[in-house]
Amino acid sequence: MHFYTFAWMLSACMLLRLDAARADVVLQLVPGPQTGQNLEIAITVSGLSQNGAPALGAYDLELNYDPNLLTYASAAFGDPVLGDQLDPDNLGLNITGAGPDAAGQLNLHELSLDPATDLSSLQAQDFTLAEVDFQIPRPGLASFSLTINALSDANGLTLPASTAGASVEFLPLPSANWAMAAGLGVIARLGRKSK
Repeated sequence: MHFYTFAWMLSACMLLRLDAARADVVLQLVPGPQTGQNLEIAITVSGLSQNGAPALGAYDLELNYDPNLLTYASAAFGDPVLGDQLDPDNLGLNITGAGPDAAGQLNLHELSLDPATDLSSLQAQDFTLAEVDFQIPRPGLASFSLTINALSDANGLTLPASTAGASVEFLPLPSANWAMAAGLGVIARLGRKSK
């Protein structure tokens, strides 16, 4: 076998092995508890390497939902416990954005401006990218899915990943005042029955 052919085959095998290792990265939608007439969906990433490559450097995602059942309210970037893992230096220089692209499509993107060495050494293996709040105008069963427009590691190279969607059944709940009034009515009714 010619030396160059062998070197090319060895390089191809190493690249395939690297891609196979990176394919374990998963973006997942995790429904939070329904509070009043709001529903929160967290977008998480898992399968990154702790203290090494690959670290996440940028993402551009579409969160797909049923606009007849939900209304987009707001988005918060970063992990509620760990902070923004695309900004481990806390410089606040990251570029973030969230906004509806079309009915039922919410675009979320973030670009880290932190050095690749800091991302690789300081970024957690699993964390929340963003939390998205929706208002619930009517009851229903909503399905959410995630589309990856772009995902890159700390060096700007494409980062292969899989996605996992979510389904949530919800009911619009009355406001706190109505809930408290209903509770007081039940207590009053029980009090009359016991007399």
